[in-house]
Amino acid sequence: MRHGPGVALVLAALVCLGGLAACATDDPPVKVEPIWPSDFETAWPEVRDCRLSPAEHDGFYIRVFANPEAADAYVKGFYPFAEGTLLVKGEYDEEACATLKRVSAMRKLAKGAAPALGDWQWQRTDAAGQVLDKMPAKSCAGCHKPCAAHDYACTDP
Repeated sequence: MRHGPGVALVLAALVCLGGLAACATDDPPVKVEPIWPSDFETAWPEVRDCRLSPAEHDGFYIRVFANPEAADAYVKGFYPFAEGTLLVKGEYDEEACATLKRVSAMRKLAKGAAPALGDWQWQRTDAAGQVLDKMPAKSCAGCHKPCAAHDYACTDP
């Protein structure tokens, strides 16, 4: 069966696009590592116990952990936090806070490193540490901005 030149051009274009798509998928996706250690629930001090967070974190119950160097500053309210401070919110869908569902974390950067984000790096992952890009850093920083006097830490111990 004979086709006109238009069909041949369309077929050629599809073959080329298929080749480009194959090339584009040859490289494995870049894996972004979580900024928190996988054992934070057992290895780090809990600085705020399990509480419901209805609006801020989609109605999850939250426990807050701090890296050991920052725990005292968090509990006593010594602001601003030191560079390298890492605050990790374990997010759970039940009142007992037994089964981790999601993690939100914030790491303090050097002064002036990210002024629009409060000089914090923000990250949200699933329980396994797969970074979720549904929650951009500007959104996290925006919700935490009213707490700027507490260096963006909005929860009391």
